[in-house]
Amino acid sequence: MREISSENRNWRVITGKNLVFFVLGVFLVFFLLRQIDMKELVHQITGVRLEFFLFGGGIYILKVCFRSLRMNRISAEIALPYWRTLRLSLATSLATQIFPFKLGELSYVYLLNREKSTSSAQGLSALIVIRMMDLLAIGMLYLVVVLSLHSPQSGMQSRQALLFLGLLGGSFGVLFFVSHMSLNFLYRERQKFFNEGKSFSRLLDWLGRFFVAFKTYRPEQIALWMGLALLEWMANYVIFYLLLWGMGAPINPFQTITAVTFAAIASALPVNMVGSFGSQEAGWTAGLLMVHVDQQIAITTAFSTHILTLGYIAFFGILAWISYLLSAGVNLHPE
Repeated sequence: MREISSENRNWRVITGKNLVFFVLGVFLVFFLLRQIDMKELVHQITGVRLEFFLFGGGIYILKVCFRSLRMNRISAEIALPYWRTLRLSLATSLATQIFPFKLGELSYVYLLNREKSTSSAQGLSALIVIRMMDLLAIGMLYLVVVLSLHSPQSGMQSRQALLFLGLLGGSFGVLFFVSHMSLNFLYRERQKFFNEGKSFSRLLDWLGRFFVAFKTYRPEQIALWMGLALLEWMANYVIFYLLLWGMGAPINPFQTITAVTFAAIASALPVNMVGSFGSQEAGWTAGLLMVHVDQQIAITTAFSTHILTLGYIAFFGILAWISYLLSAGVNLHPE
């Protein structure tokens, strides 16, 4: 998967920075594992009640349906039949968990290109919108929960949530502002200072196409995507609470929401071993410690819930990849 776009552009994956982040992720995983009783971790995973695990699997399917509908509506130009978007969503989720260096994120751009022959700029702009909507949704949901509880920590936590939403909303606004400005500047500067074919010239050209793709998004579309993102993350919170309930972990709904929120934000960082292992556990643990959960329980449930949800992702993701391999309409080999 070194070349993933129809434009034959090389994506550099194994870089010094990525290797440093990978090593930090490995260190983080082993550091956290040394703090817990491995027998207790195995007991939590194998001892989860089957009915709760299966119910969580049903909610996972509902969550993926919401996500696929959102992906399907991201852009009319790259929209696919719904079942193909569902397959794309399941396959991308598995790739994100398997590949290091955040390479799994690029599988969305890669598969979308193979399905629809889209440019990398179109695919990447859609991916950025999806990820920003995820973070906005969890920030909004967490703020609502914090304000509704009126706990002693509500003031500090609500300020943190507002700051997070402000920074993210500001970034989203900047992207839309730039995308709606005249893009002739990028092309004019390219022609003035750089020869055709130079690396920086190609970068400016790619940025121009990226912002053109971003400019197609409309406020009513964004409102729909935001609503679907909120439904998806509400389902995600339910999945994790069902697993914790099935394991008999002494963690209440608010503590669960806090853990999932911090884990999701931490997972956006590149410091992980494979998929989100490392950063997700660190975020989950930090969130639970902040709401006064025992350290052993916090770290152990971070790993056990991650592994259990990986079971859902792997089962349905493998089916999606098998479908791709058996499909004559999609060539998974770069040309």
